[in-house]
Amino acid sequence: MAKRAVICVRQPHLVIPQLPEYSIMVINPDAPESRRQYLLDNSDYSLLITDTGEKIRNGKDYPGERVLQYTSGTTGDSKFCSFNQSQIDYVSNQLIKFFNLTENDRYVGVMPLWQGHGLSFYWITEKLNCQRNFLPVKNITSAHTYDPTFLTGIPHMLKVLLRDNFRDLRFIRSGGAPLPSELYRSEEHTSELQSH
Repeated sequence: MAKRAVICVRQPHLVIPQLPEYSIMVINPDAPESRRQYLLDNSDYSLLITDTGEKIRNGKDYPGERVLQYTSGTTGDSKFCSFNQSQIDYVSNQLIKFFNLTENDRYVGVMPLWQGHGLSFYWITEKLNCQRNFLPVKNITSAHTYDPTFLTGIPHMLKVLLRDNFRDLRFIRSGGAPLPSELYRSEEHTSELQSH
């Protein structure tokens, strides 16, 4: 049986490992109050974790569920999707194989974990047990100090990130939108760098 835990904190990657028995949903603590309330009202959570504390209530059991995500997609209405650990592992293993990732890689991501792209790279780096850094946007210019071998972010963030020289960078992955062609072309001269 899995109860649902909603994580509404600025550093969810520090909380998720503490909740192995829960199905987790990460929500943006800076989202408008009405949006946060809508997600809470529709998540049937048993545990709510915020930066100021915890709230426990009697939510249902969701056998086999490990993650509950929401998306507004093209309709603008939230749709909830649940995933079990096998599905998460399958996708993680496929991406690890596709990108040829190992425990020696170093990850820097500026994708929040309440976004599917960011959360998927949380699970990938968890499985790899590699060095990883999830940066808030305000710390984006510190990315070079971690000497990453791969980066993820939305195109606007990648434009800022790629102003730095990353000597071991093997690939970048754009989330939320395709990598703009001018940014892709600016990185084409680096034969080892892959853009996705």
